[in-house]
Amino acid sequence: MSRIRAVLDESGRSPEGAVTIKADRLEIDIDTTSLARALAQVGIDLIVDGIQQGGGPASPATIKRRRAQGITSTTKFHATGRLARELATRQVGDAEYEIQTPPGYFQDPALLDEFIKEIVDPLIRGRMSLEIDAKLDDFADEIARVSNG
Repeated sequence: MSRIRAVLDESGRSPEGAVTIKADRLEIDIDTTSLARALAQVGIDLIVDGIQQGGGPASPATIKRRRAQGITSTTKFHATGRLARELATRQVGDAEYEIQTPPGYFQDPALLDEFIKEIVDPLIRGRMSLEIDAKLDDFADEIARVSNG
């Protein structure tokens, strides 16, 4: 349990409002696998949002090929919704997950590079760190509830 104790001088007053705060050691067993899975899911959610809202237009040749297939979308990464629908996490270590794209989706390495540049990189530099911080705050809140409960 944490304790807050005022530092008092001889007259019983706290000099200049000084307060000493001492916290007892708290040992917490965190399920790092669940945490990693949750953070990977944050990544997927943001990438799906990025796919649905961003990415430039597809090339004229791609748009022509799609129209021949009955696909009217002109966006680069969200023609059929398959990429957003089939993103998945895969556990690759004890507390390590990776986000995987649908098998065979990025057969052209240049298209994968464009996807990373246009969708993934901006998320990593922007919203993803905020969302991950929020998810870590959620885990901390859960730990506090369990500790105080």
